[in-house]
Amino acid sequence: MAKQAKQKKHDLVSSLHNASNVAYLAPLDDNKWLLEFVAGKLKSNEAWFLKTEDNKEFVVLPQNALNNLLGHLRISHEEKLKILLRYEIKDLMPIDIEDTMVVAIHELEKHRQ
Repeated sequence: MAKQAKQKKHDLVSSLHNASNVAYLAPLDDNKWLLEFVAGKLKSNEAWFLKTEDNKEFVVLPQNALNNLLGHLRISHEEKLKILLRYEIKDLMPIDIEDTMVVAIHELEKHRQ
């Protein structure tokens, strides 16, 4: 199971680096579009690169990949805030840093909700 999940991640990352699934997107009418792959094919676990007639480019990602990416960004942002808070508190007040971090993390948790 873990090996299969690892392979899916590898396939996704590889498709992003190689731009292996490229398609042209052309309007048929107001609600219908033609998707024609010129490289690769439609794969549910890989990224697709779409180009329109007016040279706009889009990347389509599987939903789980986008959710994972957003989760990693959120965690990174929180870690950055914690580090910045730690330095700000350390520079501004000569008090016990651990007690201050408890208060700061509590404030971060309030903002997360």
